[in-house]
Amino acid sequence: MRRAFRLAILGALVLAGALFSEAQADADAVLGLWRTKDDAALVSVTRCGNSLCGTILELKRETDEQAILLDARNKDAALRARRIKGLRILSGYHLEGDAWVGGMIYSPERGRAFCSKLKLLPNGHLKVEGCVAQICQAEYWTRAPSTPQAGNP
Repeated sequence: MRRAFRLAILGALVLAGALFSEAQADADAVLGLWRTKDDAALVSVTRCGNSLCGTILELKRETDEQAILLDARNKDAALRARRIKGLRILSGYHLEGDAWVGGMIYSPERGRAFCSKLKLLPNGHLKVEGCVAQICQAEYWTRAPSTPQAGNP
């Protein structure tokens, strides 16, 4: 009787471990390189502790114009000289169900951050939704190859 009980407990632990591993793999599915709307930037989504974050690796339109290269529209004048390339634009997301929620997305075009959530869609696109109050707007990012190609953003 004890042996059967121990085997049942062991089986339950193995099943729980397998389910946890599968949930972890699903949670990690958003990690990697993503091309933003209109292929404007390449963003690397990674883990930052227990949350997710995302950093701009490359910009499609790099020119000599400072407004494109620098965070010139930032509301904080002290931050306007920082480069957009290398800027962390996603931060603070935690997994809730099948979406990463509770995060913030920074928009260099608008110079401000918005409440945001991320969700990997069945078609493989990443839905990136930013909200102000109750008004939300979504963009759909596409997966990029894991190694950026020379000359391409």
